[in-house]
Amino acid sequence: MLATSTHDSKRSEDVRLRINVLSEIPALWRLSLRHWRKWNRTRRRLVDGVPAPSRNHESLLYQTLVGTWPLETLDEAGWQQFSERIEQYMVKAMREGKDGTSWANPNLAYEAATTKFIRSLLLQRKRNRFASEFPDFHRRIARIAMFHGLSETLLKLTSPGVPDIYQGNEIWTFDLVDPDNRRPVDYERRRTLLRELPEDVEGRDGAVDARKLLDHLEGGAAKLFLIRKTLGVRQQHCKLFGSGDYLPLEVQGGQSNHICSFLRHKDGEVAIVAVPRLCAILLGEKTTIEFFVPATFNPEVCEAFAFVGVS
Repeated sequence: MLATSTHDSKRSEDVRLRINVLSEIPALWRLSLRHWRKWNRTRRRLVDGVPAPSRNHESLLYQTLVGTWPLETLDEAGWQQFSERIEQYMVKAMREGKDGTSWANPNLAYEAATTKFIRSLLLQRKRNRFASEFPDFHRRIARIAMFHGLSETLLKLTSPGVPDIYQGNEIWTFDLVDPDNRRPVDYERRRTLLRELPEDVEGRDGAVDARKLLDHLEGGAAKLFLIRKTLGVRQQHCKLFGSGDYLPLEVQGGQSNHICSFLRHKDGEVAIVAVPRLCAILLGEKTTIEFFVPATFNPEVCEAFAFVGVS
């Protein structure tokens, strides 16, 4: 089974992909950490002579915010709920890490000080420099991670094995541990998005539809479209994807390091899959990335139904 999120994921697949982007921009990440620690140092408290939160826990908090920061604008109630989710997650993570507190010996004073730090960090007011400037940093991270999300989704749906899509992850989902990943799924939203997806029409250029979806990545329709299209292809070519051979492909050219590609083949049928990787570097160089999903499918030569153009 090829699973990227489950009922017990500490971080859902889309949260992890956002955090993964940080490994591509280490210098910017270090500089940002330095600024945030400086801006927020007065919010820390000493508990038994130890700063709360610790340096490690503060870094974990910022990583968690990178992974979970909402794409949409929240109202006051929504923001309060988001803040409480982060507080609960940090307490659980600190206890399980057994650093400063634990389930067996909870340090309630340390946990309370850290919770207060988080609450003040996320307070929505003009004088809160972190809350005002963090969204600008996060916006670029989030967009890069969505490209990674499309790549991961396609690889999961076409690699050898049985792909699994955990409930809710048909679109962008930024869940943490329980109860996040056990919350009721908004299926009505997903049904609405599914009804609004472009339908396959004979002779129409599906690549045009895919490019339009990329202009509105935040809504999650692009991920849903890719899943629907690829599962349709799997259904039409069950043997190819169920038991077809796998062959990694060597990519050549100046941007070859930024493409992952392989081939599936069986009984004369061939599927070529190519996806981008390390997109932060590509986008940093103002390189364009496009996913194309053709509306038609050749049963004799399954040309790349998901093709990445790098220019």
